[in-house]
Amino acid sequence: MMWKESYRLGVAHIDAQHKKLFEMTGELIQEIEGPQRPEVYRQTLKFLQEYVVVHFHDEEKYFKSLHYANEAEHIKQHQELAKEVQKYVVLLEDSAYDPHIVKKLAGMLSAWLIYHVVKEDLQYTRQETQDPCQTECSYTEHFANSTIQVLEAMIGLNPEDVDKAKIYDNLSKDDVFIEIGLVGDLKGRVV
Repeated sequence: MMWKESYRLGVAHIDAQHKKLFEMTGELIQEIEGPQRPEVYRQTLKFLQEYVVVHFHDEEKYFKSLHYANEAEHIKQHQELAKEVQKYVVLLEDSAYDPHIVKKLAGMLSAWLIYHVVKEDLQYTRQETQDPCQTECSYTEHFANSTIQVLEAMIGLNPEDVDKAKIYDNLSKDDVFIEIGLVGDLKGRVV
């Protein structure tokens, strides 16, 4: 299951929606690794088209009530994902639901959800901290763990074969670099 309790924002209805989106993405990945049925892909796309609209509406309504400073940028990110989903609808229909394109959709959706929830959504619910590293370090740890989770889901990476190296020197406000070393049968680095 892709959902982790550490993704919880503390807003019950939004957390429930996020959990549903993660569950659906996990089911899509299982389908890719299993029977690869086009009807399941169609159902997933239909769900995505409808559910993201509902979720984004609810989330935007919530953060508008908070007078969230980055509201416009956040809404723009929602609109970009909706466009990406629509792009995949067309690509998949035109390709008769090619499993390679479905895998790209699942990878894009997994990475987007994790990044968006961990980096963007936590901003409108986060309390100010006294320790300037606490928020950034927490974010990088979430992002590193989430990246490993995506690699595990998409390529079968064993989390025990991962060596994380966190680098906090010279971090700008918007840039984070995390190196993940891969060992065992699959050797290399992901930065």
